[in-house]
Amino acid sequence: MATVVYCVQDLLFSSKIREVCQRLGARAVAARPPDLIDKAKQAALVVLDLRLPSAIALLDELRTNGVTASVVGFVDHEREEIFAAAGALRCRALPKGKFSSELPKIIASLS
Repeated sequence: MATVVYCVQDLLFSSKIREVCQRLGARAVAARPPDLIDKAKQAALVVLDLRLPSAIALLDELRTNGVTASVVGFVDHEREEIFAAAGALRCRALPKGKFSSELPKIIASLS
């Protein structure tokens, strides 16, 4: 069973991630910035809300602490600087709507 660690501020996205994971047989684990790195080390996928003020710093921490999980993030489509910064840190950054529609495919690809 693949583990998906998610760090999001929006309850709608939290519940969507949990529901898709449950439906597809993945384990969803919520994380907050203080424990994200430890939990992410056990994950196949990390989902990060790139609207969090500390999102880019968190991505940098994930990479400098040896987290090898794939990272997918979502953000408002007009935040081009966030897309660029996230991409530079090997995070697949998606607009919120595209993230929602592609989430089942992303989770299904873990198994």
